[in-house]
Amino acid sequence: MSQYKDKVQKQTKRKAFSYVDVIYGMTVIMIILGVIFGSIRMVERRLRENQLIILADSFANKIFDEVSLRKYDENIASILDNGLTKVFDVEEGEDQGDWSSFDDIDDFHGITATDSAFPRMETSINVNYVNFDPNNKNITLSNIPTLLKRVQLDVNHPLFDNPIRYSTIIGGSFDPDWLIIRAYPTRIMVDREPGIVNVVSAGDVINFTVDFSEIVYVVDDNLDFSLYLDIVSGVLSGEEGSYINSQTNPGEIKAHYTGGDETSQLTFTLDVTEDMNLAGSHLNDYISYRSELVKENGSIINGNGDEAIYNLPQPDSDNSFASTTNILPLLQQWNTPIFTTAEQEDFDNNLNQQVTTVSVQDIFDDWDRFQDNDIATESPFSGNYNQWTLVDDGEDSYIEMNVNVGQNLGFVSDESVENFIFEATLFSNHVNGNWKDNDLIGLIIAFKRENNKNYAIAVGKTFNGPQPKNEHGTFGVFYGEIINLFPWNDPIDINKHFLITPEIKYLGSKNYWLGKFVRVKVQRNGDDITVKMNGENTSRDEALETAYLEDHTISINLNDDLNLEKFKGAKQYGYIVKSQANTRWYDIRTSGGSVERRNISILVQLEEEGQTEIRQYYKKNDDSEYLDQQDVGSLQADIGYLRPLFNDETGKKFLLTSTGIIVYPF
Repeated sequence: MSQYKDKVQKQTKRKAFSYVDVIYGMTVIMIILGVIFGSIRMVERRLRENQLIILADSFANKIFDEVSLRKYDENIASILDNGLTKVFDVEEGEDQGDWSSFDDIDDFHGITATDSAFPRMETSINVNYVNFDPNNKNITLSNIPTLLKRVQLDVNHPLFDNPIRYSTIIGGSFDPDWLIIRAYPTRIMVDREPGIVNVVSAGDVINFTVDFSEIVYVVDDNLDFSLYLDIVSGVLSGEEGSYINSQTNPGEIKAHYTGGDETSQLTFTLDVTEDMNLAGSHLNDYISYRSELVKENGSIINGNGDEAIYNLPQPDSDNSFASTTNILPLLQQWNTPIFTTAEQEDFDNNLNQQVTTVSVQDIFDDWDRFQDNDIATESPFSGNYNQWTLVDDGEDSYIEMNVNVGQNLGFVSDESVENFIFEATLFSNHVNGNWKDNDLIGLIIAFKRENNKNYAIAVGKTFNGPQPKNEHGTFGVFYGEIINLFPWNDPIDINKHFLITPEIKYLGSKNYWLGKFVRVKVQRNGDDITVKMNGENTSRDEALETAYLEDHTISINLNDDLNLEKFKGAKQYGYIVKSQANTRWYDIRTSGGSVERRNISILVQLEEEGQTEIRQYYKKNDDSEYLDQQDVGSLQADIGYLRPLFNDETGKKFLLTSTGIIVYPF
């Protein structure tokens, strides 16, 4: 029994050992297979890379074959007269997409080439002049034309860790004496501090210094060398009020030679004069220069009498001031009233000191007269058109309507405006026996004649005569056909009588005009119209001194109703009366019109990071009187940019840019 048990145990042990052995064996096999497969993949990759390298070689040779078919240089036949090409680029009539149009080696410079025969491969081509040193067997790049050009290719493929570089040297078959090494510019500097923004404007002088490779000599009695400057925006042109900021043309702005002979330095000076109107378009439109010094008369030679090469270092070169020194040209500073909203009172005072008084003589003589849908444009007048009287009393002169008629009568201006402030004191002393008149006096906000009909937006004040009255109050704005304005009926026909009243209705005394003076103000800024009045005053002086009733203000936007569309844009303005004899308009003042302005007043709201929001903008006329509020979008054309704006009253300075106004940042 014991022997049987030992036998079974030995068999069990042998079976267990066999299972472990199998597992170990399979693991070893898998490792070996993994190594074999990895080796296969690596071999496949290497084979693929070798194939791609062979293709890259073929691609490069194909390009070199193409290059070798071209002549050495565009000017190879006229080297003595024109020298070799200094700037590599395609010439007129050549197309980088069509190599058959290339006639010389450097036409290939800067091209990125592909070919369907070499899928996913891309080759960058660069051509440079080079020098060969036979002693050291070194090849170095040259800043000046030489006998040799190097064509360098960088062939890339997604499977390449780095591009494969190929190069070949091509020589020119001509006399080396033709390429005498001449003096050439090595550096161009400017007398401004690098690393900061250097602002220049009218009255400034900028000196540019060009370093040459050796001592040079300036010859010719009528010397005129120029350094052409490149300003991104260029110069401001046009008349005040319609400026255009346009890019300069070659030769418009240039620094002239001022010194340097028997030295390796020549100096060129730019006098920034007021008539240059020189400015950038943006805050990073710095002065640069054109790549070649221009010889209009005279010449520069070295000690051997050989004329210098005039190619300057490229602006982005380490040897150029343009890579390190920022020079920003600004228009001449304007000292002008520019205020922040925190200085609102000063801004308002500035405007109020510049209001203009409209001549009642000009109104009486030159303005059109209307009656409902009819109009009379010139004398002699008849009927109700002839019922207006000019009362000439010096500064207290006024126009008066003499009769009491049921039609809407009035004057409209001889100019059309879109942005204006219009104020007048309304008054009538009409008495008929014991009855005192209570009808309408007002102002025309916008007038348009269309299809033999008169249309208007008009504000009116009554004493409960025609509309507005009763639940509408006694102060409001009507718009539409003038014949339908300020109707008698109550309630009004909402289909043809369009009325706008303040949210808080002004009821007034509802009795009569006698002894009452009402001052009304209309301010229009494009499509936005605001109308205010200051109540019923007992004297003319009181009407002038009493503040407007802000809680009785009427606001209108011409986009709110299709019936208001016809009043958009510049329109005539004027006066209106209905059934109110002895009507007068005192103390007429306007801030508006179409006279060319020469000065400005600006209100801005300060925002974060020095930015501002332009809130209001006014211009002055030839008499230094502020007129209507302007479209802020016209600032750039009116003033020109980049223009510093300085308020000598507050000591604050701003800068008008192409997009708005910012706090002066320099």
